Amino acid sequence: MPDMHCVQVDADALRSAFLLMDEGKDPHSLFFLLRLGADVDGIASQGPTFVLMMASKKGNLGAMRQLLRFGASVNMKDPEVQEGRNALMGAVEMNQKEAAVLLIGEGADVNWCSEDGKTPLILAASAGHKDLMELLLDSGADKNLADACGRDRTLLIIAADMRRTDVAEFFLSKGVDVNARDRKSLTPLMVASDKGFVEIVELLLNRRADLHAKTPDGRTAFMLAVSSRRTEVVSLLIARGANIHEMDKMRRTALYLAIEANQAEIVKILIDNGADVNAPSGFASSAPPLVHAATKGMAGAAEFLVKAGADINATDRDHRTALMLAVWYRHVDVVEALISLGARADLRDRGVVVNLVADTQRPFHSPHVFIIDIHYRTGRQLWRLPRKQVTWIL
Repeated sequence: MPDMHCVQVDADALRSAFLLMDEGKDPHSLFFLLRLGADVDGIASQGPTFVLMMASKKGNLGAMRQLLRFGASVNMKDPEVQEGRNALMGAVEMNQKEAAVLLIGEGADVNWCSEDGKTPLILAASAGHKDLMELLLDSGADKNLADACGRDRTLLIIAADMRRTDVAEFFLSKGVDVNARDRKSLTPLMVASDKGFVEIVELLLNRRADLHAKTPDGRTAFMLAVSSRRTEVVSLLIARGANIHEMDKMRRTALYLAIEANQAEIVKILIDNGADVNAPSGFASSAPPLVHAATKGMAGAAEFLVKAGADINATDRDHRTALMLAVWYRHVDVVEALISLGARADLRDRGVVVNLVADTQRPFHSPHVFIIDIHYRTGRQLWRLPRKQVTWIL
């Protein structure tokens, strides 16, 4: 009688036997091949993967028990398709809790770090599988082990980034650090504020998230919300005590950032809440907000600023007024707004003289053509601005 342990059984045959068993067509072939000495950890060419990973992802407990009985490595690394994940990660990914329980009982590493920087707990959190999160934590998973296995995002930041309030609440209830930073030195509150996720922001604030924490470039969660045009979050953070006067390392205020983001609505919110409308900001020009708004072509914001007390004739460090820059950048609406609000047209900077001459005596806001006579070193002399249209005359 031949020694059946000498029969060679490759991984592809074992894979086929598992599939037949899983489909209910042949419950015995897998066990038979394992008894023949099949390579229980072999990598099948189709997939490619190993059979324990397949059984774990399908939650086939019978097949898993047979494979483990014949020596399947519970922490074998899937070398190709699954980025070096173990079978436990396969079970977690597919929300197979019973399979995960079996694997953990057999010694699966609950803190396994795959080549793509994931752990079983990260996968469970990303999918919102709270039963599995509970299981993994109870089994010793490190709640402070970040994505990329300590090098990237924290669990709470992942929840905030995915807008998963339930997952964030779960981890907060387990005592994770509400202010723990990721590799970029961002906190969960910063991420949620930048994304505009109001409910996550409110949850984090209620759990004592640090409203005044700063990024390496000196921006707070509030400033990130302003830059990202998150109006609702901006209003919430102001109500919860955000410092609207603070500057980042580039000496930019929230008002500067709102103008930079072309957000007239946020500009108005900041003004209504006491933002300094004359405070110069920004290293490049140290310009007051009105000059910056004129440069960006924000006629509405310019009006808000002037009506809130901004000096309409204030200059940047190069002695340029808002009107000069509105003319320079051809922002006709801003020019009209500034003139109607009383901007002086007879001021000069270093080499630029601005003279406004209307062709009629009618009020400036009526439809007419006006001439802006600009003398400067380039040799261009006249700029003719019909209402809503700009044409150079050389």
